[in-house]
Amino acid sequence: MPLLTTRGGASAKGYGFTAGGGAPTVTVLLVAGGGAGFPIPQTNTGSGAGGIRILEEVLLSDSPMTVTIGGGGPLSSRGSDSSFAADTPISCSGGGTGGYPYTPTQPGGSGGGGGTGNVGGYSPPEGFPGYAGFGGGGGGSATGSVGGGAFPTVPGPGAGGAGLDCSPFFGSAPQPWWPSLSNGPSHHRAGGGGAGFLSSLSAGGLGGIGGGGKGAGGPGSVAGGGSAGETNSGGGGGGAAQGPAIDSPGYTGGPGFMLIKAPADLAPSLGISPAPAGASYPHPDGSTIFKFTSSGTLTRS
Repeated sequence: MPLLTTRGGASAKGYGFTAGGGAPTVTVLLVAGGGAGFPIPQTNTGSGAGGIRILEEVLLSDSPMTVTIGGGGPLSSRGSDSSFAADTPISCSGGGTGGYPYTPTQPGGSGGGGGTGNVGGYSPPEGFPGYAGFGGGGGGSATGSVGGGAFPTVPGPGAGGAGLDCSPFFGSAPQPWWPSLSNGPSHHRAGGGGAGFLSSLSAGGLGGIGGGGKGAGGPGSVAGGGSAGETNSGGGGGGAAQGPAIDSPGYTGGPGFMLIKAPADLAPSLGISPAPAGASYPHPDGSTIFKFTSSGTLTRS
């Protein structure tokens, strides 16, 4: 399992403090918007998940801190970045698009089929490449998986790479700060999109656990059935399918998401503005989770 966290330039230790030394620090989960598929006949590859990062000991600013939640990519486009204007701003990159072997890819947090990930150059990486297999590689994700293989490497289109399990830092679902996902446990985020199929009776590739969209199926009884990346998952969109009279579009990426975990002594001074941008919840360990599902501001009093 890859290293999940880092202390960025906005961490207390980056400023010479130690944990518990009085610096106002929090743990932050950033998820960017997932990438979207291209319409047939350009490509049927799955799209990449949005970049995902967990940063510990992030030092807060005295001023209101802008939270930007990246949107999922519209058709043929990468997702948008997510960011948090802490003392030193932190961010992650929108998911990339796939195109192998027909269409130029757009790199992103994770790559679509045939595309590259970790465009932000972070260590540990925010995501990984998509699978470059003829017939439709699956989109990449945050866990080191490059997405599934594709025909003729294996029978059927590629599945999306699995998303990241965030429960070691924020707790397992069901919890009110984890928006429900239909694809895998809700404490996973940023699954890659599955590839659509090319002139076959096969169903499309499965979306990666953590909100990745399913690829569209081939002609016949399994035609269609593709899906977008899920809301607030950062999941990549599923790929298109091609066949007689069933050429389909690709599917859009899932919007991003952010959690901020504040210790008990700091949480009462923090708030979300405007209220519709998110909500706060008590964690069983005594901390407070601030959830953002749309762009807003974290305030300190």
